[in-house]
Amino acid sequence: MKRCLACLAPLLFAAPIAHADTPLATAAAGALAHLKTTTASNGWVYAALGTQSNGTGGVTILRSTDGGANWSPFAAYSAFDSDYNGVDLVVSGNDEASLVLDVAVVKSPSGPTSTLTVDRYDGASGTPLGTAFALFSTTHIKDVAIASDYRKPGVGTSPYSVAIAWSRFTPSQDEIGYAVSTDGGATYATTRTVAGTSATFGRVALAYGRSASGSNGRYYVAWERFAAVDDVDGSICESRNTSTVSSAFITPVTVNRAPGSSNDPCTPPGAPAPTECDAGSDPCPEFPVVAATEGACRAPSIAVQYSDVDNPIGSNTTLVTATCDRAPGLGNVVGFYNMRGHYTNFWGQFAPTPVGSGDERDAHVVYDDHDATFLLTYVDRAAHALVFKSNGFEFAAPNAWTLGNANYADLVDGIDDAAPRVGFAPRSGLPNFAWIRHAAANDVAYFDRGDRIFADGLD
Repeated sequence: MKRCLACLAPLLFAAPIAHADTPLATAAAGALAHLKTTTASNGWVYAALGTQSNGTGGVTILRSTDGGANWSPFAAYSAFDSDYNGVDLVVSGNDEASLVLDVAVVKSPSGPTSTLTVDRYDGASGTPLGTAFALFSTTHIKDVAIASDYRKPGVGTSPYSVAIAWSRFTPSQDEIGYAVSTDGGATYATTRTVAGTSATFGRVALAYGRSASGSNGRYYVAWERFAAVDDVDGSICESRNTSTVSSAFITPVTVNRAPGSSNDPCTPPGAPAPTECDAGSDPCPEFPVVAATEGACRAPSIAVQYSDVDNPIGSNTTLVTATCDRAPGLGNVVGFYNMRGHYTNFWGQFAPTPVGSGDERDAHVVYDDHDATFLLTYVDRAAHALVFKSNGFEFAAPNAWTLGNANYADLVDGIDDAAPRVGFAPRSGLPNFAWIRHAAANDVAYFDRGDRIFADGLD
């Protein structure tokens, strides 16, 4: 694979005053297609930006060693006449000497073939450490996600695990695939098929979770399922490892399925139906899934509590967010929660935004183990704002999210499709944000960071 450092134009600026938005890179209008970030234990931040222009795509990796104030090129990929359909990255290691950056990239040249690779880099020096995983497919790989458990390693891993999940098209049955390395990302000895469908799978999300009762650790996968290739909305599916990070996956379920509904497209024909329970009775969710979300959602994000304690139900809290259309062109950020994340599929529904309040979409949620808190960001298109909220892992009030910032973007034009990302510094818990501003003249990727969360926003 040809590698270069000219796919994007990184912008190097002095440290912003009062945490002003920091431009990461610019590209031609409409060319920036992907933006992912990951924050190391020492506070260094890595960003992956994917471009597509005139049939030639590229991925540029940037790094900041001062919390996001200044950025420099770290690695890059480019190929003539190729799309980069998906990119994700995760940094692992507890100190500068042990930092390793794993980058998952999907490259699709003209034609139906695709290549998925996981490349490793020394997180400090940038030295390439080789390709640890490669999947050469004769069909189209649509998306990829990567995650690590290095903060709370699962059973059977040394020193920790790194896992990937992908969505792949085949003429007979689309696939959600999974591979895991239990030796810190060096080799991927275990691969699994999470799900298959004669319909269409789309975007995929991946997160790690564990608790005192679920101390083995497991990976959790969420993905889109559409009845037809051209559908915009559909079902949000979820599954997880049965017992360890290397084990098989449980039967997938539809998280946007109302109790008692026969509409469960994510569960394969012939598989047992999800266990039902009475809404409001422990351990069933206080707020059941409503029928209006069935078949109306897309763009999942998943976050799972990982810690050495249980939530109030004696398990770990699992959240999936999605954009669910209540009318053509009008979306709501809708969340689905399971307080028994490693036991049973008792899914409820929460509303981080008032239902019918406007047009919100593109939510991204993560679990901050420093403060035992879920962090959420999304686009409020009616207000032209990028919103930040949080909620504790106990999830005692699923609909009561604390507002951290009503709009952390300094420039509000061109952010209606910003696809924002939220992250945090592991040792301090300080939140950070990244997004794409699609202006008339060009696309610009931005980064911002906050200090602490206060009632009136970020300091």
